[in-house]
Amino acid sequence: MIRFRPNIVIESTTPFEEDCWKRAEIGGALFHLVKPCGRCSIVNVDPNTCKRGAEPLKTLASFRTQEKKILFGVNAILTGASVISVGDKVHLTTVA
Repeated sequence: MIRFRPNIVIESTTPFEEDCWKRAEIGGALFHLVKPCGRCSIVNVDPNTCKRGAEPLKTLASFRTQEKKILFGVNAILTGASVISVGDKVHLTTVA
Protein backbone atom coordinates (compact mmCIF):
# COMPACT_ATOMS: atom_id res chain seq x y z
CA MET A 1 0.00 0.00 0.00
CA ILE A 2 2.84 2.39 0.72
CA ARG A 3 3.69 2.51 -3.00
CA PHE A 4 0.22 3.85 -3.85
CA ARG A 5 0.30 6.63 -1.22
CA PRO A 6 -3.44 6.43 -0.44
CA ASN A 7 -5.15 9.14 1.59
CA ILE A 8 -8.01 6.85 2.60
CA VAL A 9 -8.16 3.05 2.56
CA ILE A 10 -11.50 1.27 2.83
CA GLU A 11 -11.32 -2.46 3.46
CA SER A 12 -13.49 -4.52 1.12
CA THR A 13 -13.80 -8.14 0.14
CA THR A 14 -14.44 -7.39 -3.54
CA PRO A 15 -11.46 -6.31 -5.69
CA PHE A 16 -11.93 -2.92 -7.37
CA GLU A 17 -15.36 -2.47 -5.82
CA GLU A 18 -14.70 1.26 -5.72
CA ASP A 19 -15.38 1.40 -9.47
CA CYS A 20 -19.10 1.24 -8.61
CA TRP A 21 -19.15 3.74 -5.74
CA LYS A 22 -20.69 7.15 -6.27
CA ARG A 23 -20.54 8.65 -2.77
CA ALA A 24 -18.92 7.79 0.53
CA GLU A 25 -19.88 9.13 3.93
CA ILE A 26 -17.07 8.62 6.42
CA GLY A 27 -17.64 9.71 10.00
CA GLY A 28 -20.04 12.42 8.81
CA ALA A 29 -17.83 13.67 5.96
CA LEU A 30 -19.37 13.33 2.49
CA PHE A 31 -17.11 12.49 -0.46
CA HIS A 32 -18.15 12.43 -4.11
CA LEU A 33 -16.16 9.80 -6.00
CA VAL A 34 -15.60 11.52 -9.31
CA LYS A 35 -13.33 9.35 -11.46
CA PRO A 36 -10.94 6.39 -11.49
CA CYS A 37 -7.37 7.22 -10.52
CA GLY A 38 -4.78 6.84 -13.28
CA ARG A 39 -1.50 5.84 -11.63
CA CYS A 40 1.90 7.28 -12.44
CA SER A 41 5.07 5.19 -12.61
CA ILE A 42 6.26 6.21 -9.13
CA VAL A 43 4.41 3.15 -7.75
CA ASN A 44 7.06 1.02 -9.49
CA VAL A 45 9.75 2.42 -7.16
CA ASP A 46 10.37 0.30 -4.06
CA PRO A 47 10.35 2.82 -1.18
CA ASN A 48 12.72 0.63 0.87
CA THR A 49 15.44 0.31 -1.77
CA CYS A 50 14.62 3.21 -4.16
CA LYS A 51 14.97 0.73 -7.04
CA ARG A 52 12.58 0.94 -9.99
CA GLY A 53 10.95 -2.20 -11.34
CA ALA A 54 8.09 -3.13 -13.67
CA GLU A 55 5.63 -4.01 -10.92
CA PRO A 56 2.91 -3.33 -9.89
CA LEU A 57 1.96 -1.38 -13.03
CA LYS A 58 2.84 -4.27 -15.34
CA THR A 59 0.26 -6.51 -13.69
CA LEU A 60 -2.35 -3.77 -13.35
CA ALA A 61 -1.92 -2.85 -17.02
CA SER A 62 -2.89 -6.38 -18.03
CA PHE A 63 -6.46 -5.84 -16.82
CA ARG A 64 -6.94 -2.25 -15.50
CA THR A 65 -6.12 -0.03 -18.50
CA GLN A 66 -8.64 2.50 -19.75
CA GLU A 67 -7.97 5.34 -22.19
CA LYS A 68 -4.22 4.64 -21.97
CA LYS A 69 -4.24 5.01 -18.17
CA ILE A 70 -3.57 2.27 -15.63
CA LEU A 71 -6.23 2.52 -12.94
CA PHE A 72 -6.09 1.86 -9.22
CA GLY A 73 -8.41 3.54 -6.72
CA VAL A 74 -10.65 6.56 -7.26
CA ASN A 75 -10.36 10.32 -6.96
CA ALA A 76 -12.80 11.86 -4.49
CA ILE A 77 -13.91 15.38 -3.59
CA LEU A 78 -14.80 16.27 0.00
CA THR A 79 -18.02 18.28 0.34
CA GLY A 80 -17.54 20.80 3.14
CA ALA A 81 -15.07 20.80 5.99
CA SER A 82 -14.85 17.76 8.22
CA VAL A 83 -12.47 15.51 10.10
CA ILE A 84 -12.27 11.75 9.62
CA SER A 85 -10.47 9.23 11.80
CA VAL A 86 -9.25 5.67 11.59
CA GLY A 87 -12.15 3.40 12.50
CA ASP A 88 -14.93 5.78 11.37
CA LYS A 89 -17.99 4.06 9.94
CA VAL A 90 -18.23 4.15 6.14
CA HIS A 91 -21.51 4.32 4.26
CA LEU A 92 -21.27 3.87 0.49
CA THR A 93 -23.66 4.70 -2.31
CA THR A 94 -23.21 2.65 -5.45
CA VAL A 95 -24.23 3.35 -9.02
CA ALA A 96 -27.59 1.76 -9.71
